[in-house]
Amino acid sequence: MPEEPILTMLEPPEREGENTEPEDETATKDMRKATIPIFKTGERFAEFQFAVQGHNGWDIFGNEIPMPEPELPDVTVEDGAEASEGHGFVALQDGLAFVDAAAKVVKVSRTYMVDGDVNLITGNIDFEGSVVVTGFIRDKSIVTCSENIHVVGGISDGAAKAKGTITVDAGIVNAKIEAEGNVEAGFVWGSSIIVDGNIKAVRSIINSNIMSGGDIMIEELQGPFAG
Repeated sequence: MPEEPILTMLEPPEREGENTEPEDETATKDMRKATIPIFKTGERFAEFQFAVQGHNGWDIFGNEIPMPEPELPDVTVEDGAEASEGHGFVALQDGLAFVDAAAKVVKVSRTYMVDGDVNLITGNIDFEGSVVVTGFIRDKSIVTCSENIHVVGGISDGAAKAKGTITVDAGIVNAKIEAEGNVEAGFVWGSSIIVDGNIKAVRSIINSNIMSGGDIMIEELQGPFAG
């Protein structure tokens, strides 16, 4: 019995301007930036690969016999992707490619999930879409995105910048925050926040520099607003 083909994620194509040194000699290159497999609309991001490549044959009269099409396992194609010619899959939107070879699932997501902290190990995050961090943003790490940021933990000695809303379930401590939407957090301490929309803290805002284009709110009436 022939071996089953393997569902494999491809490397993103190298694009002009990527992995190049800054033209300005005074500019610095972000050596902590995480590598994220981003694919553009229409780019091939996954395909079935075969351990042994088949080929056409010939009969006893010298006539070519076309190789039959291989039988491929069923694949669940989720949001942002579609099957393409040549046993592959292409992106229907710019985003993060996801390929589960065991479960036979492919998709391209506009949300980048960090399972744990953003720190020196993960590197800085710069993503075209939304970012969800299940832990904390620490160690002067920076998360930047073109949509929304949701930090399930907190931000401690880190930074976040979004064109949408920034939501931090716990606290923002000694951090720099910029958002074109709203900012919501459990509490804020010793931080700088610049936001075009509203700022809302559940408990308190203390010793912080706040610039808001909207309202500054503390949800719990007993929570202090100082500094």
